[in-house]
Amino acid sequence: MLTSDCDNSIPRKTALKHPMAGPLLRGLLFASLALFTACDGSSPEEANAAVETNQAIPVATETARLGSVRSTIGITGTLSAMQEVTITAEGAGRGVALDTVLGQRVEQGQPLAHLDDIVERAQRAQAEAQLMQAEANLGLARADFARNDKLREQGAVSELQHEQTRVREETASAAATAARAGLQLAQQSLSNTVVRAPFDGTVASVQLELGALVAPGTPAFQLVAIEQIKVDGGVPAREVGLLQSGQAVRVVVPTLGGAIYDGVLAHVGPAPDPRTRTYPIEVHVDNAEGRLRPGMVARLDVIVGQRDDAILVPETAVIEGDQPIVFVVEGDIATKRAVTLGRSDEGHVEIREGVANGDTVVTLGRQHLSDGSRIQRYELPATDSAEPRP
Repeated sequence: MLTSDCDNSIPRKTALKHPMAGPLLRGLLFASLALFTACDGSSPEEANAAVETNQAIPVATETARLGSVRSTIGITGTLSAMQEVTITAEGAGRGVALDTVLGQRVEQGQPLAHLDDIVERAQRAQAEAQLMQAEANLGLARADFARNDKLREQGAVSELQHEQTRVREETASAAATAARAGLQLAQQSLSNTVVRAPFDGTVASVQLELGALVAPGTPAFQLVAIEQIKVDGGVPAREVGLLQSGQAVRVVVPTLGGAIYDGVLAHVGPAPDPRTRTYPIEVHVDNAEGRLRPGMVARLDVIVGQRDDAILVPETAVIEGDQPIVFVVEGDIATKRAVTLGRSDEGHVEIREGVANGDTVVTLGRQHLSDGSRIQRYELPATDSAEPRP
């Protein structure tokens, strides 16, 4: 029921014939109005006087207005990082340095940890020496072949001797190529002793310990990218046809005090999840402030339509029941009207029948009214310390 915390319905009429019926009814009226005035700022004496003497009842009002009301599909979703990866060690060795801590923001390629690299440095030095030797041998072989080629033209060497020098040059060239590959492998092995971030993100966990021996594939860090968050949910088959990529989504996060974020429907799954029989969806939300965290639960309102000429009143103006009603103010008289409700949106409800644009409706104090009651309008306080003014 759309009621305020201070709404407490009281009997409007009674058929009691008991001698105590009159005093009892007056007592109930006084108690209910005292409760209302505690909420709207009026004194108990004023409320009591209004009831006892049939004077105007203090109420708060608001004008019905034209506005936008959105048609939404409500879904529950779970937040997760846009990118999440477990970084493993690619090399082997003992951990000698940790260059990051839990929760630290890191950039792509930034060192996160170092392993002992004495062996890898020695292997690289050896590979460099082998490459230098191979290149020197190649240089000699090329010079010998060029000299032999000129002698062959002069007829000073045989064809066999010339062929032997050509083979020696090709062999030296192949040795130099192998030495260069060996140096690349040694350099890669040395590079693998540094654990680096594969993308910009935040360190979610540190699993590598100083002094521990690690092997290739040992988990070292958990890295997440949360500058943008994705929310995963499921939509029933009866509603999936209303969804399409690019639709606006209102994301409400209860654990952050009901904070509201604007999201976009990024993906709609083509087939249902066999376990839940719902179609998976993915919503993207900007998280520049970093308040959204993976694992939080959110309510998703996917906006599938919007009407801009709806008549809106505050939800507190509606008394729900078998037939919802509101009290419309004409002059200083409150008249009860049956209404037909539409959709609710951010504290307001659409009135499809019963109230016109510009009508004044009672929002607080309606529990004290009956059809035709005289009212006195009170302005709601601007701040908690402000007093209501008649």
